[in-house]
Amino acid sequence: GNMVFPVRLGELIRTFIISKQEKIKFIGVLATVVTTRVMDLINVVIFSLVTIFLTGDKLFPTSLLANIKSNGAILATISLVMLLIFYLCLINKNKLNAFLKKIDSIIPINLTDSLKPHLDSFMNGLNNLKNPIKVVISLSFSMLMWWCTLLTFYFALLMFSFEATFEKSAVLTVALAFGKLI
Repeated sequence: GNMVFPVRLGELIRTFIISKQEKIKFIGVLATVVTTRVMDLINVVIFSLVTIFLTGDKLFPTSLLANIKSNGAILATISLVMLLIFYLCLINKNKLNAFLKKIDSIIPINLTDSLKPHLDSFMNGLNNLKNPIKVVISLSFSMLMWWCTLLTFYFALLMFSFEATFEKSAVLTVALAFGKLI
């Protein structure tokens, strides 16, 4: 769906289809998709930094290199903060519910009753974050996917008789990764 629809709408379509086929609440499946995207973002940043470290400034123009470094730091920080927030919400469900009740006392509309089922479903979708082994496995599969993308570029360059190097393939992969984030 992401290849056909703009603005990553394919993620929502995938979420909808999985929720219907598996008879799981949409918001619970959405939580797993959001977690996967955040982990993917962390891997994109790591992959980009490794590529920059290995290639230096010989394949990246200096201005682009500076932009990638600064944007990579921002994206890494946002990703880690999001994962931390998700994890803290998971281990402190009671505090989260108390926070929602405080919001209810401030806002005239009773949000807790309407948000509670959705929030519980979302939190159930985040349960994999409780298990460090599953987090490492998810991050590892995401990194493996980026390495497979690099190899795809490398072999495509070779196939069309371009001067193929792993460095050039890594730069193409970084460009693709940042393009997918937009």
